[in-house]
Amino acid sequence: MKFCSQVILFITITSSIAMTHPIRAENQTYNPHTRPIKPPPIFPPFKIPDLRGLKIIECDEQAVLKDLSIGDIEQAYRTLLASPQNQFNCLIPRLKVLVELLGPCFANDIFRLGVNCDELQKSTKLSSLDFNQALNELAQQKYIRIQNERIFITGPLVTDPTAKTYAEFFKEFNLGNATTEQQQLLTMNLSQTLLDDTVSGLKQLLRVDKLVVDGLKDFNKNYLDELAHTMATTIRKGGRIFTGGSGSSGRVGVDLSAKCRAFCDEERSLDAYKNSFHEIMSGGLSAFIRAKEKFEDDAQAGKKFIDDANVNASDMVILISASGSATFNSGAALEARKRGATVYYFYNSENIPSRTQELFTKHNVLPICINIGPQAITGSTRLQAATIALSALGTAFESCLCILDDTFYDIAHNANDIIKNIVRGNNILESKLETIAKIVELEEKTFNSEFSNFRMASDTNHGGYITFVGSKKVMRTVMPDTTEIPPTFDTPKPRRIYETTLRRPFYQAFTLVSGDDIEKTELEAWKKMLVKDSIDDIEWEDLKDFSISQSANTHPDSFSNRPMGDDNLFIAVYDSKDYEEWQAIKNCLKIAKEKGANTVLICVGEQPEMIETDQTVVLKDFEDDVMGITSSVILKQCLNMISNGTMIKEKKVFGNQMIDLSPSSGKLKDRCIRLVQYINHYMFPHNDPIDPEIIYNYVLSIIKSKKDIENKYTPSTVKIACTMIDKRCSFEKAVDILKHCDEEITVMFEGPVS
Repeated sequence: MKFCSQVILFITITSSIAMTHPIRAENQTYNPHTRPIKPPPIFPPFKIPDLRGLKIIECDEQAVLKDLSIGDIEQAYRTLLASPQNQFNCLIPRLKVLVELLGPCFANDIFRLGVNCDELQKSTKLSSLDFNQALNELAQQKYIRIQNERIFITGPLVTDPTAKTYAEFFKEFNLGNATTEQQQLLTMNLSQTLLDDTVSGLKQLLRVDKLVVDGLKDFNKNYLDELAHTMATTIRKGGRIFTGGSGSSGRVGVDLSAKCRAFCDEERSLDAYKNSFHEIMSGGLSAFIRAKEKFEDDAQAGKKFIDDANVNASDMVILISASGSATFNSGAALEARKRGATVYYFYNSENIPSRTQELFTKHNVLPICINIGPQAITGSTRLQAATIALSALGTAFESCLCILDDTFYDIAHNANDIIKNIVRGNNILESKLETIAKIVELEEKTFNSEFSNFRMASDTNHGGYITFVGSKKVMRTVMPDTTEIPPTFDTPKPRRIYETTLRRPFYQAFTLVSGDDIEKTELEAWKKMLVKDSIDDIEWEDLKDFSISQSANTHPDSFSNRPMGDDNLFIAVYDSKDYEEWQAIKNCLKIAKEKGANTVLICVGEQPEMIETDQTVVLKDFEDDVMGITSSVILKQCLNMISNGTMIKEKKVFGNQMIDLSPSSGKLKDRCIRLVQYINHYMFPHNDPIDPEIIYNYVLSIIKSKKDIENKYTPSTVKIACTMIDKRCSFEKAVDILKHCDEEITVMFEGPVS
């Protein structure tokens, strides 16, 4: 092996004390629902009696690029010991700890409890001055952390110069105390239950959905009247209302604003107010169909939105963030208040970051806190948090418009009717769980079919795809469900026309708009879905590279190019109020069936006629309100149950934790850290928790590795981190281990340590 002085690794080897796994405790057993653990092996498996204390290995620079065997290390170690003493000493001053040599945990085995500084200095024969200078350099480079005279490795090397230090990150994104980040006691064994019996698992999800009604009652009692009248006063004085935020919160804002514009279209007396309602969608309107979670962390983007919209003192801004943590919202709120606008902040957590609390105490932003408890799947605020925002703010907007219409309107009575109808709708969903479970199982069958690409490294085949179409009134409910699956469960996102090297999305939704002129048809589809008379040039520049219409174009993800043969599933969603689009729905289902796909119809309201499908669920026998808030809530809950049920079947949820999330924002990175801690504590409850700073560096390292091969499938960041830690292995080895255990995290833990 060729040696150079660029890469150095500290290791401790003693003849009398064998190192054990840094996480596993001796004689540790699993939770009863898993198989017993195998005894952890001794590490390292070789002993060199004449070596004592701390020694240093210099490795060939190229060795960093591959896994080294124990034999390689032993050879390098013996070669180094045989070298002249002065050569040995000249390697010392850098003291560089390269964790990636054997995988981050090789070094963590040695340094997890810390190496005593004095002991290390003696072994190096350096002066205190030189030694401390070298240690400080390593600490500045974030290779090590020094605490209480002991040295700790901080995890994999973080090569991104723009990355925050853990201290900086923790200060901004320590969200573990947020209500939305807590575990829901009603669904603690959700994954185990649903894997054993689909209907029983769906009942758990629906049970938490039903808690939304309690939050809606709270909102109606404490906030509705004031908010609705403030809205109406703002509109009457010529002001505008901007609603939304980031991620699912922004999509709620898009839907509510479009609902208001649609209602103004239908009620001629309100036509003058149609352009008073505007969405706030961080990352632009394209984030409605392709998640852009990183904008959630960008205060300047929030400020810019308010600035670009020219918000003024006559306007009103309603910001939504389930955890109350969106930095985008903070920037938007501060700028809007600076301009004199009335600002409300709708959130669902008792504990919020200080930056948000200061908006209320120092800047006169008005809080609306509706705490409905933890989400059914921990942190998945696209579920109950988005539903309460839709139903509560939807009730307020509906009340506002009826006040503006100068009709006799009892706000409290109408709000109570919405609650009664949501309760009725939940009962209807419960009566349909057998059918909904069969749709979940159809999706599971699609992803696990012989020619499915779902767990393939690349798009080798033409199977494993689920395609939605929807009529006009349901598209803004269908589209967010397909949009939010990728960041929640780490699946491919919809592609722009030029992104042909990226993977095809497994879920995609289309409108029923069709035509020969491709660009004109796509523009019409967006206008129809968003209920807009026009889309400005800047917005269109961001939207035009996606395909949501049924125009026959060359886009890789166009409707005409979407796989719909065997091993695929086609789902049509129809609202009976869109009766003029029924024929188009029928035609789509017929074509998909003829091509060999399995087909599903989800109908809101009366089904016009019986047609052949593999499964049909009809959601009727509840009264809808004038803006369609109730039907949107019930359909959303139905679609959420299907998509989440399927992802649980695909081992992407552990208990009630979504372990396959994509850490595309600070909030999601923070959740990744806590998930890795949780899973390891769950498996080994008697062990000390893993240092979150170490996990943070794993997460950053894995994100970089995944980005380098983003056109290929890899398991989730959480699963890879757990595997690298447990098996002391590299990113590539962790991916291989997970592949061979079908990504079952409990099976991975049962396997031997590398």
